[in-house]
Amino acid sequence: MIPKSGKAIARVLIVLAIGQVIGWGTVGLLSVVGTQVAADLQMDISAVFAGSSIFYVLMGLCAPILAKPFTQFGARRVMIAGTIIGAPGFVLLSLAHGPILFFVAWMILGTAGSATLATAAYIMLNEIAGRDAKRGIAR
Repeated sequence: MIPKSGKAIARVLIVLAIGQVIGWGTVGLLSVVGTQVAADLQMDISAVFAGSSIFYVLMGLCAPILAKPFTQFGARRVMIAGTIIGAPGFVLLSLAHGPILFFVAWMILGTAGSATLATAAYIMLNEIAGRDAKRGIAR
C-alpha cells in the first residue's frame, strides 16, 4: 500500500532521515576517529582514509547495477538487502587488525551503501510520494 496522505509521507520522511543520518554518520566516522584507527591498525592516516575512498568508488560502481533491482523489487526491499549486506561489513571493520580486513570491510560497506544511502532514499520517496517527492527531497 502506498501512503498518499501528508502524515504518512511525513512518517516515511522522518524514518528515512533518521536512517540517513545514522548511515552517513557511521561511514563518516573516520573523519573523527581516523588518527586512532591509524594507530590501532598501524597504518598511515592516508591509508585509513583510502577506506572511505574505496567506499565511495564502490557505491558509484554498484549504483547502475542496482537500477534494475530498484525497478523490479522496489526501494524498500533493496534497502533491506543493502542493510543485510552492510552488517557483515561493520562486523569486519570492528574485527580488522590490519589493512586487509579493513579494506575488505570498506568494499562491503560501499556495496551496501549504494543500496541504502542517498539515492535509495530518493527512490523510496519517489515510490511513496510520486510527484510530491520533490518536496521531501528538498527539505
